[in-house]
Amino acid sequence: FTDSDDFVEANYIELLYKSAIAKDAEVVICPFFKTNERGERLQKVSIKESPFSVSGSDLIKKFYTENHSVVNIVAWNKIYLASIFEKVQFEKGRFFEDEYIFVPLFWNIKRVVVIAEPLYNYVQRPGSIMKTSFSEKKFRDNIDFRSWRISFFQGKDLSLQNYAIQDLKNYLINLERNKEARNNMDSKDIKEIQQLYRKLVKLKRGVGIKNKIKDMLGYVNIKIL
Repeated sequence: FTDSDDFVEANYIELLYKSAIAKDAEVVICPFFKTNERGERLQKVSIKESPFSVSGSDLIKKFYTENHSVVNIVAWNKIYLASIFEKVQFEKGRFFEDEYIFVPLFWNIKRVVVIAEPLYNYVQRPGSIMKTSFSEKKFRDNIDFRSWRISFFQGKDLSLQNYAIQDLKNYLINLERNKEARNNMDSKDIKEIQQLYRKLVKLKRGVGIKNKIKDMLGYVNIKIL
């Protein structure tokens, strides 16, 4: 899943494959470098405590409870057992397709290995999805994959469902705070955000004083937050 704009280290495949064989892992993940268009390294992006190995469901839990690291999400810094994709496929026509596949892909995996060596170079360009401005479709897809995760965890893992609910609440709050987003949303969109936030509060109250206060205020008017 290497992006055509990016490049990898010479030993990218070798080290990922050797780790998969040595640890009997279905997925191996490596940190990566953010680089500019000249190939100069700008930032190392990694997961704390690497190297380590966990089950796929525990990696999802680490994502929600410890790091929210993009290293977990993106498809291109990993090597996979090919048979995984017999049951899981990318959503067509979506922004953030890696986000859509993250939970169902890892949920049933027995062993994931995260190595310490950054082997992938993610080139920063102004036109990338992460850099481009707000759009109605990006807004819809962001809500959609987060809502889907809430439904997925229902009946499987209550704690993860609650984390997913809080994650969607936080997205709605940040969306309301984003001046560009507010300027591009109509009254129908804003009303929808408020209604969805109230629905999420009814589904699960926030944990901790800070989140409980957010819920009380946001339920009245999310613009207060």
